[in-house]
Amino acid sequence: MTLPARNIRERLAEVLAVGEHEIPQEGFGGTGAPGLYLEHLLGLRTSNVDVPDAGAWEVKYTSGNALLTLFHKDPYPRGQAIRYIINRWGWIGRNGNQSFRHTICGESERFHVVDDAGSIWVRRTDYDDISPQWTHDDLITAFARKLNKLILVKGSYSRAKRIVRYDSAEFLSDARTTQIIRAIVSGLICIDFDAYIRENGSIRNHGTKFRIKPDDLSRIYSRSQRAR
Repeated sequence: MTLPARNIRERLAEVLAVGEHEIPQEGFGGTGAPGLYLEHLLGLRTSNVDVPDAGAWEVKYTSGNALLTLFHKDPYPRGQAIRYIINRWGWIGRNGNQSFRHTICGESERFHVVDDAGSIWVRRTDYDDISPQWTHDDLITAFARKLNKLILVKGSYSRAKRIVRYDSAEFLSDARTTQIIRAIVSGLICIDFDAYIRENGSIRNHGTKFRIKPDDLSRIYSRSQRAR
């Protein structure tokens, strides 16, 4: 099994050995603070580009078995699908704006995921409706480009105290990219929408996420090794 570069492995070992870390306020806000700070400690540059963080390796942090975001990919038709589903499928959120925040793991109470004609579709149950879609090629490429190799760091986080503990790490490789489509349809990988319409009519879209439970990662990777 090919491992990450030696400097990354050495830095990761140091981070794990320290135990508790206090996360600075500036530059590390929100629920993603532990992951961002981990990248900082490893000397990685954070960006929104869909390429791995550490050379060929993507780095992710988890503090439990809540859904872990693999990658973001908005559906087709681009620029239209998100606005349509907010207006057609959404509801008035706590901010008073029309929104659509919904996670679909194969199916939900109102929607189901379908594999048809080389694309993945989210369709509303019992309705003949316009459906957001992704081509197989787009989804497989998005996954393979960013997540062929993954460093998964597990730990615990106190948001009130801003204290994070990085407890263990696992190197996952040889992703089963041909299984990604089946995993999405079956609900092993969930589709998570999170968008709303602002008062000025523009869309605030946090990105359509493809997510999985950390314990299920072994089902889409062929090889794993604990960090030492």
